[in-house]
Amino acid sequence: LPSESLINALEALNYPWISLRNLKSCGDPTGDFIYAQCSCKVRSIPIRNHCNLSVCPSCTARRKHRILSDYIPILNKIHPLPGYSFRFLTFSPENFPTLEGGIKAIRKAFNKFLRLKYVKQRLQGGIYVIEAKNNLGNGWNVHIHAILYSKWLDNRLNPDQKDSKLVKLFQKASRSKFNIDIRHFRNSKVGALQYMLKYISSKKIDFLNVQSHAEYISSTRK
Repeated sequence: LPSESLINALEALNYPWISLRNLKSCGDPTGDFIYAQCSCKVRSIPIRNHCNLSVCPSCTARRKHRILSDYIPILNKIHPLPGYSFRFLTFSPENFPTLEGGIKAIRKAFNKFLRLKYVKQRLQGGIYVIEAKNNLGNGWNVHIHAILYSKWLDNRLNPDQKDSKLVKLFQKASRSKFNIDIRHFRNSKVGALQYMLKYISSKKIDFLNVQSHAEYISSTRK
């Protein structure tokens, strides 16, 4: 469960008291029970509180299961199109001085990138998450992981040019330096989603200290 120091840091940031209450009581018995019956006896199973926050190790598995349950039926409804496949993309800019500014800037740039003619002509749809790390003391590493169902996207490095066509387009949308990594998931929709879900949980090793960890949780709260 989250440490007392993390909870105190969230309190200092005026994190909503209802969420803090749920965080503090996560794992505690609610006082209610589920009764399971087999051939020999009836067994009572205590129901426990769940905060459903990304910082909570026990709730992370529940969140991943819920997201899989929500999105797999949607992915399964996608009919294969000639020339299209699932692609896992990571968009990585230079570090930002603040978390709030980084999230705002990268979200704005990504939305502009999706509206560019080259991208719109090749993209059917997708989902994305924003991940942030602050574990080296040199600003916030804010980046995007996305699953896109698209045609081939040109991320080749030309011998006489420093950046690929895709990187140039994103830099045009963001007006800053970016790197883009593409991986293909040709045969597994579920595999692509499961790969992406490992980025929905915040881990203390991703942050310089408990204060930056609390700032991330507070800034990304939905």
